[in-house]
Amino acid sequence: MDAPERSSFRPRGPTAKLAAVAAAALFASLLALVLIALGNRDEPVEDARPAAALPVELAGAVADPPVAEGATAETEAPVATAADVVGNEAGDSAPRVTPSEVSEARLLVGGMLAAGLWVTGRFEPDFSLALGKGWSARTNHSEYVGLDRRRGEHLTVIRRPRYVVDPATGELVRAPGDLLAWMRRHPCVESPGARFRTAVGGNPATAFDFAIAADPACTGTYWEVDSGLVYGFRAGERDRLLAVSVRAGGAVHELLVNVSTDDPARFDAFLAVAGKVLASAAFG
Repeated sequence: MDAPERSSFRPRGPTAKLAAVAAAALFASLLALVLIALGNRDEPVEDARPAAALPVELAGAVADPPVAEGATAETEAPVATAADVVGNEAGDSAPRVTPSEVSEARLLVGGMLAAGLWVTGRFEPDFSLALGKGWSARTNHSEYVGLDRRRGEHLTVIRRPRYVVDPATGELVRAPGDLLAWMRRHPCVESPGARFRTAVGGNPATAFDFAIAADPACTGTYWEVDSGLVYGFRAGERDRLLAVSVRAGGAVHELLVNVSTDDPARFDAFLAVAGKVLASAAFG
């Protein structure tokens, strides 16, 4: 038997039209599948961490609320003097920075940060920090800068809050003159240490250490700054709160710095690292 030859048949008339329509439909289907695949590329995932102690928008802020009870500075025991905390962990050196070096700093961005000199660029007043390994930026805002190291270790710089949340009513009221005194009296604050004088980047500061009670009701908002950003604490964490006066740009800026760990057992070790970073701060 002779081998069959390749068919020389070519469709004509209606059959040709049907074949053309089928080919066009197949091409359109393939093009649609390609467009769908391109449109389904992974999008960045937003931070899904708990909102407590993170800056969030607070809707319905109270206009001109009353002044917090006990807004005048409380009378306390004499302020103790303590040396700056400048401890360090291996591989986490944060050398002191001079203003002339700030021009070489990189602009602080969200996410993981390489070791080196970083400048906020948005905070008022602007400042730089020398960071070692393992740091990440949580927030860089004109009134709030949040840095994290490892899991549950936080360093925050915030402009003096305008409002506080009254723990008795849960309502926003005007912040008292002495926020450290207000925090010391807060019902969720446990084991407040003596106030002492220290410094942040050569600027005078007053500080005290404390813990937040483990009661879940103590997790939430405590302060609000002018822009509506709020700041809170987590139940069970350990903290050092510093009130800092910074002279920059011909003005004096009142700031708060908070060093905290979700795990109290890690507080002392992280305090040493954060203290080294704060000692490197250069404002203005």
